[in-house]
Amino acid sequence: MTADFSGTDMTLPPGIVQGPQVRDEFPTPVWWSPSIKPSQHLLVGGRTVWVESGVRPAAVVVAHPNRFGCGEDLAGLSNMADRYGAEGWVIVDPLLTALVHLPARLRSATSWPESNEEILTEAGLRSLQAADGLRRRLQEAPGLSWPVQYQAGRTVTCITPLTATTVKEALSAVGVSIGGEGWWQGLVTFTVGWWHRRDQLDGLAAAITAVLTGRGPEPVTADTFDRIPDDLPRRRLNRIMTNLRGG
Repeated sequence: MTADFSGTDMTLPPGIVQGPQVRDEFPTPVWWSPSIKPSQHLLVGGRTVWVESGVRPAAVVVAHPNRFGCGEDLAGLSNMADRYGAEGWVIVDPLLTALVHLPARLRSATSWPESNEEILTEAGLRSLQAADGLRRRLQEAPGLSWPVQYQAGRTVTCITPLTATTVKEALSAVGVSIGGEGWWQGLVTFTVGWWHRRDQLDGLAAAITAVLTGRGPEPVTADTFDRIPDDLPRRRLNRIMTNLRGG
């Protein structure tokens, strides 16, 4: 059993429809988001920088928040779509769909028709709270730097003085799965959800600190349990899981 903070599985839970199928509807779109390959655009502070040159796009698309947990400039995207006369699409993090309000010019490429908006809002807010708490805990760890200036999502991104592979392997040995980008040495990502508890966030931060200081990290509590958690009533898992399963 592992505590999974990897965020690498892009498969949406059952009941979430990512669509319309943008690639089918727009045969020759220009992809403007680093989360959709290939991308010819720059990242500054984890935010996409659109280089307005080349072929006139039929559609402009961003993931919000992007894979680094950075909020995109949705107003800027809307203005760009206007200039090009293009469709403007935003692939919204499914857990944040109730919290993200798009400019009128843009359309969401993610829908969750079977969800209860009240419960989805609660799950999204709890996830954002967990991400903010993890970032504050990790800021106490030595040697980390922070490339994302506009954190808005469930993913916390930092750069370690070690390679991402070294950190991932060390944490994997104590039951933690995290993300990382091989093309940016030392960059690691942690994606949290409403299901991550305070002791897991504390344990992850302590494990990172141990790795950075050359000590052996302690195991981190897994995401699955052999008994009912003490805080189950506060989580209202029965209601949230109903939505995550699509009804």
